[in-house]
Amino acid sequence: MASTARQLILNVFFQRFGHHPAGWRHPSSKDDGRPNLDWWLRAAKLAEDAKFHTFFLADFIGRSAEVTPQTGRSGLSYQFEPLTLLSAIAASTQHIGLVATVNINFSDPYNIAREFTSLDHLSGGRAGWNIVSSFSGATAANFGL
Repeated sequence: MASTARQLILNVFFQRFGHHPAGWRHPSSKDDGRPNLDWWLRAAKLAEDAKFHTFFLADFIGRSAEVTPQTGRSGLSYQFEPLTLLSAIAASTQHIGLVATVNINFSDPYNIAREFTSLDHLSGGRAGWNIVSSFSGATAANFGL
């Protein structure tokens, strides 16, 4: 019986300020809190050069209710929309897969297909979809529910 070669698939999951909502406030943070395309392009290129297979951007379409005096604001509220950002990243990378979260509860199926088809063509077939459904009252509130 022939053995098949096994390969480890590496995915990188970036959040703008790390995983702590107050990361932007850390003294060593190089960010001013505004979305910065150059930062994202460098991060994606670094991941591609390190031979990661996919670059994953999560998304949350609600405002976080966890804005506190410690954080000053929610890091989830200040970010690019993932499909637009990944389309820009596609132009400066060649091999890394580009994966975005899109919520099926509050997105029209036709538009989801159209947006991912665009990203897939712009990236030369590197688009991926992280499918989620909503879990948050803050998300529903953004849509008047």
